[in-house]
Amino acid sequence: GIPGIPWFFARLRACFSRRAARKLGEDASVLPLADRQFQLAPYETPFADYREIAIQFGYMTMFAVAFPFGPALSFINNIFEIRLDAIKLVRGSQRPVARGAQNIGSWQLVMESLVFISVVTNAGISCFVSSTLFENYFALQEVTNFNRRVTFIVIEHIVLGLMLIIKFMIPDLPGLVRKKIELKKYSETLEFNRAMGLLDKDEEHIAAHDEAPLGERSNMLVGGPAMSASSASIP
Repeated sequence: GIPGIPWFFARLRACFSRRAARKLGEDASVLPLADRQFQLAPYETPFADYREIAIQFGYMTMFAVAFPFGPALSFINNIFEIRLDAIKLVRGSQRPVARGAQNIGSWQLVMESLVFISVVTNAGISCFVSSTLFENYFALQEVTNFNRRVTFIVIEHIVLGLMLIIKFMIPDLPGLVRKKIELKKYSETLEFNRAMGLLDKDEEHIAAHDEAPLGERSNMLVGGPAMSASSASIP
């Protein structure tokens, strides 16, 4: 929607609510939080916020060669945008309904697609629009269309190759985070099996040993089932 319209209607509803409260002899300044939230416009979806960031990211990356200071200006803009969005969520709209999400969903594909497109556009601008690349780096006084096409293809393939190598070399989750997630899944499975009574004595002892502090593990091993079985076999 148009920026500022939801805020305007929210202010208008609040004004009518205060006028109605004054007619009933109530103090409109001491309304409960739930009533004040109800007077605000509902927060529908974060689609508009994601769209705004995606458009900004697209212009910033696809034309970085034409305007190198664009990322710096986008960074300054986003510093203010964070605070403005926070004010909008806290004061300009109703409290959003919490919904669980593992990631940003299809917007991740949008961002990655913009990155790949930006490689082509920046290489095209450098090779076909300007001759600075050939004059300053290749020392060519006369640039033919063949030189431009070959340079474009080489630059585009090299940058895309580097992007794919970096993408597959750097994991989405660090090793420590992955271990923490696996440990949490193991703990949840262990607690479920323990609650259902599916653990035998040996498994229960091993689980208790893993959960015990380091200083108590040696004592638990001495009195464990394996040690007891070995000691019983000694005549």
